[in-house]
Amino acid sequence: RWNDDQKKLKEVPFIGSLDKRKGADILLEAWKEYKSKKGEMTLNIIGSGEYQKYFTELDNVNVFGFLQPNESSKILLRSLVFVLPGRDDNWATVIAEAAASGCILIPTKFVGATYDFLEDGKNGYLLNPNSGKLLSNYLLKIQEMPPESLAKMVKYSVKKSFEFDSIRLTKAIEKLFQKKL
Repeated sequence: RWNDDQKKLKEVPFIGSLDKRKGADILLEAWKEYKSKKGEMTLNIIGSGEYQKYFTELDNVNVFGFLQPNESSKILLRSLVFVLPGRDDNWATVIAEAAASGCILIPTKFVGATYDFLEDGKNGYLLNPNSGKLLSNYLLKIQEMPPESLAKMVKYSVKKSFEFDSIRLTKAIEKLFQKKL
């Protein structure tokens, strides 16, 4: 878990398969727009897939490919923002990890863990599906926030992660199964 002693860098990780299901195409579009509007943060891509080569061609993007969990968690702990513009993700554990790492969250409603960890406006922003422009705007908004506001959002993500325990996990999984039936 993140604590106040750990410095947050203006980095944005994406962890997952670089495909349409996980919204890699949306992230690609958003990052291009964000950088064209003087975006200053760095994007860290952890994963591989069909869109990987396109990210290697962009400025301020590090493409790590697959990393072991301990390496991914180091990147999450130092990062300010976590994005997951997915179109179909039942319950992305990485959202829980990003919240516990103190990341400001920007997922879509199609990422099942979103509603367990995100309070829109308090520790991140709910991304409308298929909206690279909105993702770019959220990144710019975060970039321009005063340090005190950013610190509040980071701490709120960690607080949300403490609220999640095995009982809540069980209920979340039960809810998913009920929706599928």
